[in-house]
Amino acid sequence: LQAVLTLSGVAGIVLSMGMAVDANVLIFERTKEELRLGKSLKSSIADGYKHAFSAIFDSNLTTIITGFILLVYGTGPIKGFATTLIVSILTSFFTAIFITRLIFEAGLNRGKFNNLTFTTRISKNLLTNTRINFLGMRKIGFTVAIAIIVVMVGSLAIRGLNQGIDFSGGRNYVVRFDKPVKPVEISEMLKPAFEGSSLSVITITSDDQVRISTNYRIADQDENIDKEIETKLYEGMKSVLGDASYEEFTENMIQSRQKVGPSIADDIKVGAFWAVILSLIAMALYILLRFRDISFSVGTLASVAFTAFSIIGLYSLLYGI
Repeated sequence: LQAVLTLSGVAGIVLSMGMAVDANVLIFERTKEELRLGKSLKSSIADGYKHAFSAIFDSNLTTIITGFILLVYGTGPIKGFATTLIVSILTSFFTAIFITRLIFEAGLNRGKFNNLTFTTRISKNLLTNTRINFLGMRKIGFTVAIAIIVVMVGSLAIRGLNQGIDFSGGRNYVVRFDKPVKPVEISEMLKPAFEGSSLSVITITSDDQVRISTNYRIADQDENIDKEIETKLYEGMKSVLGDASYEEFTENMIQSRQKVGPSIADDIKVGAFWAVILSLIAMALYILLRFRDISFSVGTLASVAFTAFSIIGLYSLLYGI
């Protein structure tokens, strides 16, 4: 595929692992229902796979549709996420539907799974014959949802988003120290020098290596800005640099430098925006074609849009904590 594995790509793998577990849960729950009807274990497992298939297929297909849209309209890290998501979903779908069934059938044929119940003492009667009047509580649900939206909109208007350099533009510096350091302490040391600009300090690979990111004067074309920033880094962290001179710091301790310009950041932002919007529309269209009921389609669109907005709003609300 000639795709590079990015950190966001790892997130795609983790998400698909969750969906793989979800697929098995659906199969096992349907199998439990068949067992309660008095069917044999072999018939229950076969019917469990049969009846869970459509739900698993729909959830995986809608995610793959989203992945392809992210792949086409996304840029940079978004493409990395989309690539691993699509590959992982296809793989997990194959293993959940086919490989696990082969294992069950082989075990049953050898008499090794004859005592399977798909339950534990805790889960045996959990959620059995549960009756919750969700529609009767719709007014409470709408009230809570509207309250959440109002809070999120307020947070986005007042606090905004603490955007990384992928979205705002900026510079990355990977610095290696002679001893382990704490990113929080480094951040506190540098805050006065970069006041009014975004600043992020995280540990990478080991405790003695950190990545410092800032969008300080990113739109300025002055040739001396890089030297100014490195001077600020040196002066701000002098207490943890030991006897290192400025030259030693810039030549030996700074392992790498990276700059993301504002125009590249804007392209990523626009691509991400359209990818999310088109993904929502594509999901709604698929649900409409699949179930031939516009109420399902509109409900799905509203639900997924609300979820996506809530995640962004929560990030705005909590990024300082």
